[in-house]
Amino acid sequence: AVVSTQSTGDTGKSEFRTPEMLKQPRKRIKLVSGRAASSDFIPETSSQSLQSEKDHAKQAIGSYSSKLKTCLNGEDYARFKRIMANFKAGGTRDVERLIEEMVELFLPDHKDLLLGFRVFLKSRDHALFDRIVAKRTKG
Repeated sequence: AVVSTQSTGDTGKSEFRTPEMLKQPRKRIKLVSGRAASSDFIPETSSQSLQSEKDHAKQAIGSYSSKLKTCLNGEDYARFKRIMANFKAGGTRDVERLIEEMVELFLPDHKDLLLGFRVFLKSRDHALFDRIVAKRTKG
């Protein structure tokens, strides 16, 4: 059998191929990223659970917003919206400052609204919220 030497392209390495191998076309292999979408790794039940939690959070926020409109006077409601807009527009997103501003807005007359504000926060900020509210509502 005759053996042929061929360059493999960009690598510059040689590879030995028999005449039978030369007659058969080489298979092309497409390389794809090793990264997959995060949803690929979430089982269906977890995905449904996450959607359910999101739906519940949206419903809670909607309910809270309705309660704000009925419980606060126009000036306080406008102040609430302004505080939220400033927070969302800010680059640092200072959660502690946001919570302090809400405490000032809602206490002493609307402690229930203050406690309901927790639905707007990410779960990682709940402990901070709880500490600030506990400290400010003592006595």
